[in-house]
Amino acid sequence: MLIGALLIASALSLHLAPESPVLRWAGLPVLSWAGFGLAGLLSLALLFSGRGSRKRPY
Repeated sequence: MLIGALLIASALSLHLAPESPVLRWAGLPVLSWAGFGLAGLLSLALLFSGRGSRKRPY
């Protein structure tokens, strides 16, 4: 669900970017940094959720 929302948001931002000169000028760096940040947060969330839900073998 989160990945779908990210894909929709990135598609909308890429669709709106050519219409706005500010987004066209700063769109690619902002999208790349936002993508790296969201990927890092998602990986941390998956790591901590997996660690918390894993049962201890003893």
